[in-house]
Amino acid sequence: MVFENAKATISRAMVGFGIGTLLGFVLALFMSRFKTVEKIAFPYLMIIQMVPILGMAPLIFAITQDISKSRIIIAAILTFYPVATNTLAGFKAVEVEKHELMISYAASKFQLYTKTMIPSCIPYFFTGLKISAPMAITASILVDTLQGGIGLGCLLSQALKGAMSRYVFWQIVFLSAFIGIFSFLLMGVIEYLLCPYKRKGNNQED
Repeated sequence: MVFENAKATISRAMVGFGIGTLLGFVLALFMSRFKTVEKIAFPYLMIIQMVPILGMAPLIFAITQDISKSRIIIAAILTFYPVATNTLAGFKAVEVEKHELMISYAASKFQLYTKTMIPSCIPYFFTGLKISAPMAITASILVDTLQGGIGLGCLLSQALKGAMSRYVFWQIVFLSAFIGIFSFLLMGVIEYLLCPYKRKGNNQED
């Protein structure tokens, strides 16, 4: 029973995480390319981030009228901000010398981004993923407790009301913590496998 509910929570969090990651990266790309977009969008990013999850959930559910969709959207929103802000910081962290060298070679905007700016932002991008992956899981669980249905948060809510044994309660708590930690570590493993700078750094330390 617990693992079936965990599967539902994880699947919704994963979909929201994927959507939030894609939208966050694209927005960061546009904000780095067009300063007007950054000036307009960044304050709204801050406002969205400051709204409590538990206050956001009923509003989104009222709009979507669908429990699963509302949970996915909330997971996407919480993923969106860390990915967008960290990726934007990565774009801005490009070394001036590299940027000027590409311009001196008459590189196009596409070449400038693919050869210099995107490679430079990758460490920052993964930092955003490491932050947002556990947040997506946590958000999905928290919203489960409010809206009912199927999910770890729903079981947790029932256990708190005394409808289940203490064993089930602690099983839910530890499983939730494990999923959050695992999601963080998974992002680190993916970063290590995909990014040569990680392997080079470890080899130099050895």
